Amino acid sequence: ISRGELRARQIEVPGDISSAAFLVAAAAALQGSELLIEDVGINLTRTGFIETLREMG
Repeated sequence: ISRGELRARQIEVPGDISSAAFLVAAAAALQGSELLIEDVGINLTRTGFIETLREMG
């Protein structure tokens, strides 16, 4: 095994939608609020709370 070279690079690691859930819930509870969430990974097994909010209107 040869010695590797260590190089710095920029990467983006998307957050999980479940981590943003409390912000989404707070925005939904505050009338007139707006919330923009960017670069969040959507794991289809963790989006139940979004469907629940949609059903609530």
